[in-house]
Amino acid sequence: MKIYGNKPPTPNELGSVTVQKSSGVKNKVSSANVEETVAKDRVEISGKMKELMALINQIPDVRKEKLEEIKKSIESGNYRIDSSKIAEKILREI
Repeated sequence: MKIYGNKPPTPNELGSVTVQKSSGVKNKVSSANVEETVAKDRVEISGKMKELMALINQIPDVRKEKLEEIKKSIESGNYRIDSSKIAEKILREI
């Protein structure tokens, strides 16, 4: 993971997304015989961004097992909260 400091990364650092707005396309509305202009937007994602998105989609959802374990503990009445562990983690974050 790369930390960029106070400024966000430039498109060259992460890949880029290009959005283009094309000129309108005329469609006829039959009921009123009126021409309507419909704008079409186009989004183009760079190859690097496509690679990153594919990698993100491959990450397994590992928290499901933990969530099920906690749900079962709560339902059975065996779930206990260790306040000292919570306090410890809060202090680490400060």
